Amino acid sequence: MACTLEPFENPWFFHLSSGINAEYGEEEDEQIFFSVTGEDELHAAKEAEISKLKEFDVFEEVPDCSPQKISTKWVFTRKQNGNLKGRLVARGFEEDTVNPTNSPTVCKFSIRVLLGFATTPGWDLKSVDVTSAFLQSTVIDRDVYIQPPRDYRRPGFVWKLKKPLYGLGDASRSWYFTISTALKEVCYISKIDKTTFYARGEDGKLIGLIAIHVDDLLLTGTKKFFERVSPAISMFKLGRVESSVFTYLGWEISKERAEITLSQQSYAKMARDDLTKKLAMNPKPLTAEELTMEQEEIMRSCIGKLSWLATQTMPHLSFSLLELTTKTGWIGADVRALIKIVRGLQPTTIVFKNLNWDRVSLQVYTDASLGNLEGSKSGAGYIMYLDDGAARNLVAFACGKVKRVVKSVFAAELYSVSEGVDHAVMIRSFLGDILDRLLPITVWTDSRQVVESVKMISSQPRDKGTIQVLREIQDYVNLEVVEVKWIPSKDNPADVLTKRGVAPEGILNSLK
Repeated sequence: MACTLEPFENPWFFHLSSGINAEYGEEEDEQIFFSVTGEDELHAAKEAEISKLKEFDVFEEVPDCSPQKISTKWVFTRKQNGNLKGRLVARGFEEDTVNPTNSPTVCKFSIRVLLGFATTPGWDLKSVDVTSAFLQSTVIDRDVYIQPPRDYRRPGFVWKLKKPLYGLGDASRSWYFTISTALKEVCYISKIDKTTFYARGEDGKLIGLIAIHVDDLLLTGTKKFFERVSPAISMFKLGRVESSVFTYLGWEISKERAEITLSQQSYAKMARDDLTKKLAMNPKPLTAEELTMEQEEIMRSCIGKLSWLATQTMPHLSFSLLELTTKTGWIGADVRALIKIVRGLQPTTIVFKNLNWDRVSLQVYTDASLGNLEGSKSGAGYIMYLDDGAARNLVAFACGKVKRVVKSVFAAELYSVSEGVDHAVMIRSFLGDILDRLLPITVWTDSRQVVESVKMISSQPRDKGTIQVLREIQDYVNLEVVEVKWIPSKDNPADVLTKRGVAPEGILNSLK
């Protein structure tokens, strides 16, 4: 097969085009990640994939009588063990029918809650990978015909799919309903996060939790829990099964006795090395000089990688990145600011401890700054913990731009409190299913005016746009769902989420 190798920006990615297939009048493409040693290796990878399709009874060969046939392409990746993996992908966008494509993915707060429960004495923690998950979905509910890959075609025949193939718009959705149906036979499903399942023992007490993210399962629970869910999970062909020390969705997780640590050390190191090279622009733009299109693309790529760290395990980076992402244009000074962030990049370790769940409450710390972003926009943020009075575990955090124009520090702080309350009430409902009781919520702010206004039902803010927000918070307070309290700025871990130059030790210490 004559082919051309065209390098993309990512040095690990190549696109191998085999040109036009004259017989079928279509272009057949192959995407190859990493280097390929030769045609034999490609053929072996293809054979392995076709064997899987047959093993899971994904298709049947039928006479070509369909008016519509979806074309396919090969995608190859080099696995960590050095093997080349081939995947046959359907061009789902060619399908005439419109099918639902949405499927849930696990929430970060759900995983953090699960890790907190995993510290319970006598509970195990396991990560399970389902092999070729989409191919193990239930039977497809419509007729879909695909053009077989060139090496496996027979004149006058096509493949009729019996199960969803990679590339179909609803493939992920079909797999979700397949795995969730199996798990609902032995577990309850969360009303808030449809990727979280939990089980109770005969005495009604919680005995385990499962979080699913596509084909990656995270399980924690007692021995009885694993005995209960094992038949449902064993229905599928499994790949990697790990316990105690493993990587899940890019998070490096380690369990030792009554503590679990979570970090992104490998990714942080890789990002620091990679971004240092990318930002070594030559010539480097002057402080006030506007960036070229190429330099802006480098900035976007670097900020994207750092944002992944900031939203997962490094909240102290959030505001610096928010400042950069809310600018309408970058100059040389912004490149230098980003270089400073990269040079100071150090992995953060988050520790989850065993809590006394009879005494646990949700503690939310909020903060805001008026007009501290470009265009006089205001920044706001919050961080949330599960706290039993002796120890605390991180649940969630956020940093962003206030969604409307605010005219006072009071209004900015009030909107920050509102965002924290809304998220906490939702997590309260999530935990209510699991714990079979509702947790108290305490929201902390360093604005005395907000605290006093929440207490006074007759309060009428000058900024009339904040009245509805204030009343909603007051309703939660009157229902004894939420309590709003004051905290000094120096003790507020959310302070680093809204201001430049704040020492990160406060928020970092709260994660240990």
